[in-house]
Amino acid sequence: MTIGQLAKLTNLNTETIRYYESLKLIPKPKTKESGYRNYTRDDVDTINYIKKAKQLGFTLKEIKSILNFESCEDLYELTSAKLNEVQQKLEFYKELALKLNTLIKSCPKSGEIQNCSIIKSIRNNKVVIYEKKN
Repeated sequence: MTIGQLAKLTNLNTETIRYYESLKLIPKPKTKESGYRNYTRDDVDTINYIKKAKQLGFTLKEIKSILNFESCEDLYELTSAKLNEVQQKLEFYKELALKLNTLIKSCPKSGEIQNCSIIKSIRNNKVVIYEKKN
C-alpha cells in the first residue's frame, strides 16, 4: 500500500508517517519499481500500537524502547515509572487547582487591574506554584 493509503487507514498524515520512519519506529518500507514506498499490514498494526501507547502517555522515545524490549520485566518497569510520573502530575495539578481557587476567591471581580488581589499575590510571591518534595 502507498503512504497515502497507510495514512488513511491509520488516521495520520503522511508527514507523521515519514517522521515515525525517521525515528525508526516503523521500518523503512521497500520501494516499488516506480519509486513509491510499499507499506504492509504490519506497518498499520505498528502505527496503531504507537497511537495507543501515546494515548497512555508514553513518549515516542519510550515507545521506541518498548518496541525493542525483549522482556516483560522491562515493560513493567517502564510502565510503573510512567504511573509514578502521572501520579506526581496529578498531585501537582490538585495543588495548582487549590491555589487558583484561593486566588479566585480573594478577587473582588471589579476595580483596576493594579489593585487586583490576584496580581498582588503573584507579584508579592505569595503564591508558590510547586515545590518538589523529597
